[in-house]
Amino acid sequence: MAKNYREKKEKKARGIRPGSVLIAAVVVAGAVFVAVPISHLYKKDKAYKAELKEKQDEEKELQAEEKQLNSEEKYSKSNEYVEEQARSKLGMVHKNETIFREK
Repeated sequence: MAKNYREKKEKKARGIRPGSVLIAAVVVAGAVFVAVPISHLYKKDKAYKAELKEKQDEEKELQAEEKQLNSEEKYSKSNEYVEEQARSKLGMVHKNETIFREK
């Protein structure tokens, strides 16, 4: 029993062994080498997500604009549009139609 007690006391007296310091330094260095690229990837991912959201919003706006333009194109091909333009720009009227103008 005395021998075990002495061995434990001697181990405590030795302090931190150089091998343990080296192992700890290697582990810390490895953690840093892994953490730095991961943080860069996280920042890039965040930027890409923001850009994706921006592009999706832009796509929605363009789809709404396309829908509006298609509606206008359809209307411009209708007889109603042609008649409206003939009346407003050319001053044309139907046969048997009377125009009243204010003085």
